[in-house]
Amino acid sequence: MNVRASTSTLVALFCCLLVYAPGIRANYTWANWDQRQVCYPQYLVSPKSEADIADAIKLATSHSLRVRVSGDGHSFSPIVLTDGVLLKMDNFNSVVAETDDTITVQAGIRLFQLNAHLQQKGKALANLGAIAQQTITGATQTNTHGTGNTGGLATFIVDFRIMLADGSIIFANATTNPDLFNAGRVGMGVFGVILTLTLRTVPIWTMERLMVPMPLSELMAQLPALRKQYERLQWFWTPYTTSATLLLRVNTSSPVTTGCWGGGHSTTPVTPPPSGWSQWPNGTSACVDVSYRALTGSGDDATLYTEMEMMVDAAHDVDVVKDFISFQESVKSRHSPQWGLFTGVRYVEPDDIWLSPFYQRATAVISMIVFGNATTSGDPNEVMMYDRGLEAVAFNYLARPHPGKNNYFTFDEMVRVHPRLDDFVNLRHTLDPHGMFSNAYTERLLSVSGGESGGMGWK
Repeated sequence: MNVRASTSTLVALFCCLLVYAPGIRANYTWANWDQRQVCYPQYLVSPKSEADIADAIKLATSHSLRVRVSGDGHSFSPIVLTDGVLLKMDNFNSVVAETDDTITVQAGIRLFQLNAHLQQKGKALANLGAIAQQTITGATQTNTHGTGNTGGLATFIVDFRIMLADGSIIFANATTNPDLFNAGRVGMGVFGVILTLTLRTVPIWTMERLMVPMPLSELMAQLPALRKQYERLQWFWTPYTTSATLLLRVNTSSPVTTGCWGGGHSTTPVTPPPSGWSQWPNGTSACVDVSYRALTGSGDDATLYTEMEMMVDAAHDVDVVKDFISFQESVKSRHSPQWGLFTGVRYVEPDDIWLSPFYQRATAVISMIVFGNATTSGDPNEVMMYDRGLEAVAFNYLARPHPGKNNYFTFDEMVRVHPRLDDFVNLRHTLDPHGMFSNAYTERLLSVSGGESGGMGWK
């Protein structure tokens, strides 16, 4: 008997098989870490291979669905949200290859997994952020950063492989597809699905981490001299108080004792006090540990919170802070003490990545956090009040947003501060002409019309 199946019937059969294949779930609810960003993708895919990722793209194509990729969900912006196909990369997390000074990994490896593996080899990444729960791709696509004498984590990328909307795979580094390399290292997921990344590594080393209490006014007055003396410096304070904390990380040859993850911090640092100081202030605590343990925490934060970061020229750090303190004072009567607050400053070196927040500018990162508790993040009204205020203050200093943190930027504001935005958008249209890998948030940042792009045939 001759059976002639129409193309639509075959597609429907193919998609049916995909839906019930291992690693694919239909009608899933996804939420980010602070539970403020929620979406309902038609399909959640947990790929174990590049073939699984290609099948997910075929599934999206057959249904005219968009595709987004989730890391650990530690972005506070809507960058992951989709009602189409969501790729969750936890099972795509192997080490692929290593050399003396590089490591190639699959996109879903978590930073804490990578750190532990590198330590066994006597190696490390040159810097890290405050936590290590994120996937390496989630961290680099938004250019997660630490503080000090390096760029963000995306600057450690030597090359990457990416799967495009048509299923093809492209390799990019500084000489092969250099435009894609310079755009895609901080691509916000809009070019395709990153498959593997090669990262530059360094020999693991030891640092002392010091927490130094200081009056806020004194810290700001001494900041220029402190920044000249210490390569890895950050500072923070609780709004509506006059006390601050200076956080330093200093290379040392001293032995690791209790380490920075054991809680047994010393009150007698091995690092001598800054020039002009006779001693460390009372209340100073310190720990010595291998680099990644001195840079990042041992686990996830116990208290939920929502965070914004605004990136400004490092030369304006204190000016921005003073203006933001004035704003905070202006809304003090509207603040409920039920919600804890945090404001901090870190420093990042410039890079050449087109849409990096640190593009060609030494940067001060101004952070605003509203804390909640173990089950609920900070009050949304307080988040909006302080974040809108910080964005308005920082706007006067040509601030750029962290794409993975809460922000209210639009295309017009992105054009104002990102000189390579047009190049980025044109390359995206070339590689993903129908916008398969976009969502409402990325369109808000990258499209003149904002919101969901129309007329592309994708839901």
